[in-house]
Amino acid sequence: MLELDAGAVDDVFPAAKLLVEKCLGFLMPLAEGLEPLLALLAKSAPGSSKSARRRKAVAAMAGLVGALLLARAIGKRELSDEILEATRDELLASIAAREI
Repeated sequence: MLELDAGAVDDVFPAAKLLVEKCLGFLMPLAEGLEPLLALLAKSAPGSSKSARRRKAVAAMAGLVGALLLARAIGKRELSDEILEATRDELLASIAAREI
């Protein structure tokens, strides 16, 4: 069973944060590598300003990572596929709407 230390309650998803920090140990490299990915996403994101495009990029990245984590945690193939497909379709639709 996963035990949470007292400081973990400050996080919205304390168990997930604890798992990443203590089991996977990649928070710092992930943080360092995130900026180039966000910059790449921002180039394709809709928005009339640089800050608006960055905000969309951050939201898209959070959606992608969250969808992947959730899909893998579910343990049911059909629901996992539905989560990934819905996320992909919605993100692609938001990009396509910008290009029209």
